[in-house]
Amino acid sequence: MGMDLEEVMRKAHKLMAFKDGNANPNEVAIAAGQLKRLLRKYQLSIADIKHGDLGEDVIEEDVFTKRNRENRAEWFLLITLCDSHQCTLLIGKSYSGKIVYSVIGAKSDVVHVTWLYESLLKRFKESAKDSARAAGFHGHGITRFVNSFITGAAVAIGERLIPKEETEVSSDSRALAVVKSGAITGFLEKKYPELKRAKPKEHNISSGLGAKLGYREGMQVPLSRGVENKEQAAQLTLCS
Repeated sequence: MGMDLEEVMRKAHKLMAFKDGNANPNEVAIAAGQLKRLLRKYQLSIADIKHGDLGEDVIEEDVFTKRNRENRAEWFLLITLCDSHQCTLLIGKSYSGKIVYSVIGAKSDVVHVTWLYESLLKRFKESAKDSARAAGFHGHGITRFVNSFITGAAVAIGERLIPKEETEVSSDSRALAVVKSGAITGFLEKKYPELKRAKPKEHNISSGLGAKLGYREGMQVPLSRGVENKEQAAQLTLCS
């Protein structure tokens, strides 16, 4: 199993630091060999690691909710979009105690992720409620159906946007991903020096009717990328 992008960045920087530290020549030579193999494996260069430039700012944008507790289905949809656009997701609470999601990444990615999340969530909720009522669900049954629907849709979107195999990712895309990861890591270390990373959450995927219908819609909904503004995105994404 290969390392994720942040691990590649950390290891590469650690190996590069040997020549600037107090290591003896033998240790420097070993580190250089390991660095060379690491860069070859991930098809990167020293410039990608040390001088990578996104060409745009790393920003943080908040997505506010009206909930006091995290909704796992909505979180799953947002984290799926973040992963597919190489963004980092933080979870906190506002002064009023409501859940707030913070999306961090390259500006164009963050703008698209946050808008796409809000538009898709609205669409999926409306479709799920209509389907739930048509299937005879009532009260809390509709709420559970909606959450299951959103989860199924998120699974489908993840399958469409996130490469399953390393071979599906071009060397240029891999290099850009590493540069983005390094820029985001630098942003987090500067703004949140004491930030502790939580263990990845497990999310149970339902096999019920709601999940199946959500998966079907997630496979069919248009997903436009590189959108410049909300008006343009509305025309491209919500036409069906």
